[in-house]
Amino acid sequence: SSISVFDQEVWAGGDDIILNYNVRKNFWRTLGPESLGYVSKIFDIYIDSLHVWIASSSGLNCVDRKNKRQLKFGIENLFNQIQVYDLEGVYDEIWIGTDTDVYILSVINPQIRNSNEIGRKDFPQILNRIKKIKFFDDVVYVLGNMGIATFDLELNKWDLILPSTYYDNKIIHTFAVNKKYIFLGSNNGLIRMDKNTSLVKEYEF
Repeated sequence: SSISVFDQEVWAGGDDIILNYNVRKNFWRTLGPESLGYVSKIFDIYIDSLHVWIASSSGLNCVDRKNKRQLKFGIENLFNQIQVYDLEGVYDEIWIGTDTDVYILSVINPQIRNSNEIGRKDFPQILNRIKKIKFFDDVVYVLGNMGIATFDLELNKWDLILPSTYYDNKIIHTFAVNKKYIFLGSNNGLIRMDKNTSLVKEYEF
């Protein structure tokens, strides 16, 4: 989400700005373009020990967590004016959901790859408009135009487990994963998929 908490600090993203709250000092500050660089509508914030990563409708920005100033990590130009929707930490990597693909950034040894450069993919659908990414039990789940695809870190393999046609291409705003089910939140209700049987059930409200 565009609200993240790390080491007694709260970071909340909006349009063009981030509010930063230091819990220990009970102190708010507003971070704008002079600190963040150019950002438009902020979709997600991911924080590690050194960096604050900002996903927005104008691309990807990186900020030094301590001094609250923009850092040039060297990959930002790859996302210039591309909508970046979601960021998910997966061990020493950050998975980046964008309009064009899902990208994997190795932070320790800076390197970036796309979905076609990792593992095996046996289905024809393109991974695009990746709105949400979840990491659960060594499997990465990505939600996009194609539906929900998974990448198994142990098998090093992509699978399309829930094509969007299964839920009539409804607009999905969020999803959650546990050991048994995948839950999708749409405009008019909740969709539940059994991970073992692939049975889909809808709850309208």
